Amino acid sequence: MGKFFIILVILIIVIYLWKNRIVFRIDTIFRKGFRRFKDSYGVYCWCRKTTETGKTLSVLDWLLEKVKKTDKKIITNVKSFYESHKDICIYEKSFYNIIEKFENEDYKRDYIIFYDELFTMLEKGKLNKSILSFISQLRKRGIYLVTTVQEWLEINVTFRRYCRFYVDCKMYDYFGCSWAVNKIHDGYQMKWNNLENEYESPIIKTTIKKCSKAIADSYDTNEVIDTDNTEDITPKKKYYSHA
Repeated sequence: MGKFFIILVILIIVIYLWKNRIVFRIDTIFRKGFRRFKDSYGVYCWCRKTTETGKTLSVLDWLLEKVKKTDKKIITNVKSFYESHKDICIYEKSFYNIIEKFENEDYKRDYIIFYDELFTMLEKGKLNKSILSFISQLRKRGIYLVTTVQEWLEINVTFRRYCRFYVDCKMYDYFGCSWAVNKIHDGYQMKWNNLENEYESPIIKTTIKKCSKAIADSYDTNEVIDTDNTEDITPKKKYYSHA
């Protein structure tokens, strides 16, 4: 009975492979193999419209934790955060200057880019779309690019596909203090939802954290991010994707 069952299972597998035109190369079993290394580099985007959802606070909380674990430094266009953390931050207003310094290897793998409202600038045409060729190489360069956006669904789908993870932020007040609730979505698994008539990404984790006053005091929530990069609409050099 046991042998019959095994033969039946093998037969079902063979029929399934044949019907679906799947070729299993048995000869490759004897090759020397390796375990695939999964990294987490790429674009991380925190989303919410208003200033009362803990979006920036959640970003900075994640950044400071990442710095503690990796000893990396942060390149940012948020001046108030830079002023509070000059020991770990570098202020860069122009995204093209950041790219040029990575191309020239002035900046290497020991930096995290936190550039507020990057996709908003792309949507408004204030950054040349050739910038995406740099973004597409983040994994190979070993770079985390962190940004924020007010309206996730208003971002061009082409830009959304570059996000490895996006985080939907909300903040609630309980027990005399504020709590941040972040739903983390896998951007690479974005699929079309016929019922919602929109692209959706699966939620892979939800985190709940008590908000830190020290982090809240380290930046100006009313700071207006200067998105005027008109002098940099034409990059100083061209960047081509090698993907």
